[in-house]
Amino acid sequence: MIYRIALFSLFLAILAGCNKTTAPADRDTFVLEGFVKGNEVPETIYLSYYTQKNGEWYEILDSAKITGNKFSFKGKLDGLTLANMGADNNYIEFFIEPCDMKLDIDMERPYMYELTGIQADKENTELRKDVMPYDKSLSEKVKVLDKLVKQINSPDIASQPHVRDSLVDMLHKGADEARLINKQKHQAYVDFASKHNTYRIAPALLHRTSSFGFVSSDTLLAVYNSLREEGKASLMGQLSHRQILEQSIRHNAAVGEIAADFTRTDTISGNVIRLSDYRDKSFVLLDFWASWCGPCIKGIPTLKEVHRKYNDKQLQIIGISSEEDKAEWMKAIKKHELGEWPQISGLVYADGRLFDTEIGDAYGIKGFPTYILIDKQGKIAGIWNQLGAKEQATLDNLLNNK
Repeated sequence: MIYRIALFSLFLAILAGCNKTTAPADRDTFVLEGFVKGNEVPETIYLSYYTQKNGEWYEILDSAKITGNKFSFKGKLDGLTLANMGADNNYIEFFIEPCDMKLDIDMERPYMYELTGIQADKENTELRKDVMPYDKSLSEKVKVLDKLVKQINSPDIASQPHVRDSLVDMLHKGADEARLINKQKHQAYVDFASKHNTYRIAPALLHRTSSFGFVSSDTLLAVYNSLREEGKASLMGQLSHRQILEQSIRHNAAVGEIAADFTRTDTISGNVIRLSDYRDKSFVLLDFWASWCGPCIKGIPTLKEVHRKYNDKQLQIIGISSEEDKAEWMKAIKKHELGEWPQISGLVYADGRLFDTEIGDAYGIKGFPTYILIDKQGKIAGIWNQLGAKEQATLDNLLNNK
């Protein structure tokens, strides 16, 4: 068995300001040129950063070849955003903006990188003083853990189970220590954002901390609410708010909880279906089904009757399938004439979209059919495995007293 561990990102930014000639107010592109040094310079280096398209959040993943110790990245950007760069388990976390930047990285000490070209120099210099001890400790810990993984997976160790078990114990202990350091680092992020809530980088620190889950969503939301309006409206301000809300929702459906939002394309009409768009407008009945599910097919006539009876009373049905075989899914939709309401795939997009998970997993679906009724406030009002007399009576009561 190959042991894998989550190696934590390292973060340090030493920044210098963009001037008006390289970063006009309407500029939406960035250029990042870099230089890498160290005993072992990788062939390829990777960059990821966040952006928003048509109301959806994405993590852009890019790579560049290192030639003569140099590399270059170009891309579109709406404003200051977090970025991650690395290779061979050496990672750094920093900020980029739509301007021209230069980055120098020492692969032996990645946390000591130097970045010039953006406006957040003063803010990041202050942040560096707070997080440098954690970044240095994490960098050293990552190197030790990486060596342990290589030892554990080596052919020589495979024939020595007692030695291997000892190394595995060391690996687990070291990973726990790294998690603790990382937790302390992210608490420092929150403390910094709380103390400097007018800084442009503050929203990004809240987003990063929320994505790890080390600090409660209530604490993060309180700090977020203290940010200035410009910070909340910024690219990272919007992303951090969405991330904090995602953290606060327990993605396991229960009556009374806010239903997990999702965005998918109706396979019949091609329209975008976003659950939150129905809020304050209509009730929604999610129909989790599959073409191979006998009880699902048997329940279709009742589902059609529910549609006919309650459609004019502001009930929207959405069919959700997680079938990999699209041809069979489409065949079943046509055969059973299920085009009266949207039919969407619950599978993930796999296109770098953030906050995307299989819809069935988000709702804790254990079997088919499952019907989830959502009220106009976006709360789950019912979870059923059939649409019998009792369930229809509940529908009738809710819709007639909406």
